[in-house]
Amino acid sequence: MSYYEKNREKLLENRKLYYQKYKEKERLQRRIRYQNNREKELLQRKIHYQNNKESELLRNKVYYEKTKFNPEVHKRNKIKDWKRIGIIFFDYDLLYEIYENTSHCDFCNVKLERGKKSNSRCLDHDHYITDYDNVRNVLCMKCNKQLPKQP
Repeated sequence: MSYYEKNREKLLENRKLYYQKYKEKERLQRRIRYQNNREKELLQRKIHYQNNKESELLRNKVYYEKTKFNPEVHKRNKIKDWKRIGIIFFDYDLLYEIYENTSHCDFCNVKLERGKKSNSRCLDHDHYITDYDNVRNVLCMKCNKQLPKQP
């Protein structure tokens, strides 16, 4: 039996402790390494995906099924998407509750549903406000696309 097999638990625990201690340093190093070798990294990812397409698709499918009906994951992903597209609000947890509990479009009063339909929920916000709360309404997708962007 090898040294690693004998001390596996202890080594894993040490690795976790090291990562917790130097987490920010590790992240910064990874980010710098990626920026310096971006083209090479992207090419390696593409080749890996092509060589392991079936297992990657299966892994993605398993992850999707595992998180599909998990409300915490849905909430975390929704808030992350809002932040990515520039929605600013003082309390994202409160905003998520308002978003989930809104049953009708604030503009046309159609009943809102889940999914990729014209009557699915959409959070309307002012694109030109970038330093304080910019959320306006919860609308259906159809109304959100029809409203003009305000300069």
